[in-house]
Amino acid sequence: AAGDTAENMVHRNPEYIKALNRQKASVKGFLFSAAGNDIIGEDPATGRPVLTDILKQFNGDTSDITGHVNFALLGQKVAFLRSAYSKVITTVRSKPEFAKLPIFIHGYDYVFPHPFGANDDRDPKWADKDQWLGSAMATRGISDPNQRRAIIQMLIDTLYDMLDDLAGDSTQSQVWVVDCRGALPNVTDWADEIHATSAGYAKVAARFKTRIDEAFASLATS
Repeated sequence: AAGDTAENMVHRNPEYIKALNRQKASVKGFLFSAAGNDIIGEDPATGRPVLTDILKQFNGDTSDITGHVNFALLGQKVAFLRSAYSKVITTVRSKPEFAKLPIFIHGYDYVFPHPFGANDDRDPKWADKDQWLGSAMATRGISDPNQRRAIIQMLIDTLYDMLDDLAGDSTQSQVWVVDCRGALPNVTDWADEIHATSAGYAKVAARFKTRIDEAFASLATS
């Protein structure tokens, strides 16, 4: 569901294997979408942005990116996500009929915390302008738009590093990472801080199609 976390999808309410079993006669691939809400979404327990706790208070240096990140906490969250993804992959692979089923995982593109400059006119009806990112950064006194985005880019790259390492050689593991970075390079590609416009999602969908085609081609030649 919207706003879901890896904790709920993997541990508390693992619906995915039941769905796969129902579709096992026709399923061609399994897309598992998680991690985003665990890092740049809303904490369901507190109702505030997860990012608030990952960030450190502004130290006066707008060029400092790493100095504003709580790496101990970030490491804990990434380690948890890795274990959650590993559990999903192991669970799917434990079924003989899914031993070579392509599993697709992905991360975010580089988002734009609100506001990104004076002309940022994103104003969604369904959320506050700065609901997930901007408000957390304002709480920590981080206001420079470029510094804000650079911090987010680093966090997203950290997630992709974990996903890529987990997947390994996709032609062997049949775990495929869809890299969405760079698909939505403009603020106008985004409807809010973390969701694309319809046109933006079409660009992301093209990334998925390319990766899915690669996976199916790999299976056909194996």
